[in-house]
Formats: sequence, C-alpha cells, structure tokens
Amino acid sequence: MPPANEYYFGYYFYAPQGRFEPCGMFTIEHIVTAIFCLLAVMFALVFLNKKKVAETVNIKIVRFFAVFLTILEVIKITHSFIYGDLHLDAWFPLSYCGLFIYALWMAGYGKGKIKRCGAVFISYGCAFAGLMFLIFPTTSLMLFPIWHYFSIYSLLFHSVMMFIGTRLLITERKFNWATYFYYFIYVLFFAIISITMNYINGCNLMNLREPYNIPIQLLQDIYNTFSPAYTIIGLIIYMLVPLLIAWIFGKFKEKKKEKSK
Repeated sequence: MPPANEYYFGYYFYAPQGRFEPCGMFTIEHIVTAIFCLLAVMFALVFLNKKKVAETVNIKIVRFFAVFLTILEVIKITHSFIYGDLHLDAWFPLSYCGLFIYALWMAGYGKGKIKRCGAVFISYGCAFAGLMFLIFPTTSLMLFPIWHYFSIYSLLFHSVMMFIGTRLLITERKFNWATYFYYFIYVLFFAIISITMNYINGCNLMNLREPYNIPIQLLQDIYNTFSPAYTIIGLIIYMLVPLLIAWIFGKFKEKKKEKSK
C-alpha cells in the first residue's frame, strides 16, 4: 500500500508503467470489458439504424470524436513526457489504429479528395481493426491495469473505431478500385514515414518493424528468420484485409438490394 500522502489521482489512474500489475490478454477483466464494449457498439449502431439519421448527423459524430479523441490522445502523450518515456513508440501517434484520428479530421473537416480519403480509410479499415484490438489488446492492456487511463482510453478509442467504421461502412455507396485507391494511398503514405522512422530510430511505428505482442507464432518466426519479410507481410496485410472486408460487404449490400426489388 502507498503511504498516506500518495493517495492521489495520479498514483493510480495515471500511474507510470510497471507500478501495477497489467491487465493482460484473455484475462477475466479483458474478456468482460471487451464484451461490454462490443455490446455498447452494437446498441449504438442499432439505435442509429432505427432512427435512420441523416448524413449530416454522421458528419457531426465524426467531428465530435475528432476533437474528443485528440484531447484524450494529448493527455496520453503528456503521460509519456511526465514520466520521461520519450521513445517514439511511447508517444508518437503513428500506429495503424492511430491513423484513425487523422482520418477523423480529414473526413469531418476536410473537403474534396482530402475528405474522401479520410472517409474511405475509416470505412475500409477501422471496423475490423477496432474489433481485432478488443480481441487482441497487444498494447495498453498488456502494460497497465484495466482501470488505468491508458487501458480505458484504448478500449474507448477502439470501440469508437468500430462504431464509426461500421457506420461509414454501412453508408458507403462505392466499393470499387477507384475508391480503394484512396485507402491505398493513405496507408502507404504513413507506412513510408513509419518504415523510414523505424529504420532511423529503431522504433516500431505501425508495428512494421517487429510483431510486438502479436500472438501469432508464424509472424514471430518470420521476423526472427528475416525481419524485412515481416515488414513486407505486415504492409500487405494492411492493404489486402480491408479490401477483402469491403468486397464482402459490397457483395452483401448488392444481394440485399436485389432481394428488396
């Protein structure tokens, strides 16, 4: 137990890494909170679907979360600077999921191709990526307790990814190569930056240098055998999995339209 003078907000909720036992993956705390987040996302999606909200409401939701998540991200970054963890992996928001914040600003406040680029990334990649984090929380829950700011923020962040990603996926009208090109360029742009910075600084931005905490032995073996092969495979996965999901969802919408005729 901490001394009496250490019973303050930051000692627990905003504590540095290593002070308390982390939540871990597939623990009771992880499973219960993941199920809760999934149910909350499903409830919100069903609620909006029944209300049949206008496109302007979607824009307002995107804009709200662009500001809200940016504020929470700044608080997260501040934690790293307070405790002297200045390595790029600790604070620089350039993971695959971190691209969601930039896409929110582009889709919510951008115009023309900039707006379209952000919206396409959200609709193509965010629903699946958010779901994968809830199942495999390879970052915050592996480092902090479930009640820590980082864990709560990560669960909220990826739940919002699922919610807005699925929402835009439902309303997306064009699933074709021209649309996918926006996604491809968006991800490739940040991937080039990440790979360059990983090479120079030895960091692991976008998880493209090493399969950090990813519980897939094949990827670990590939990295240990020939690390550049892992980078190539990681980039291919980023590019192809969202395309496959969009294609399946597009086919589903086509069949639904045919049945309604």
